[in-house]
Amino acid sequence: MNTDEVINNMVDAVCGQGATARERHMYRETLRNLVRLAKAEQMAEMRVNVEKLTAFTETRTNKVSQQERQSSPASSCQPEAKSGTA
Repeated sequence: MNTDEVINNMVDAVCGQGATARERHMYRETLRNLVRLAKAEQMAEMRVNVEKLTAFTETRTNKVSQQERQSSPASSCQPEAKSGTA
């Protein structure tokens, strides 16, 4: 079932046969707007979660990079002396 089918089933169940076309329309549109609001809230929450994850990942990557630089020997940062006759 998709959203429209569920909404129509809810309109039929709540309004019944005695409801006017306007009442059915208003209830249907209210439910559709509720679905839209829920989707917007879900997207906003997902964006916040992605931002948190991205910030955490960047922070974690930076910490690992700093630890790697601190643990590597100092001689590896200096250029090697060239041997040979000049």
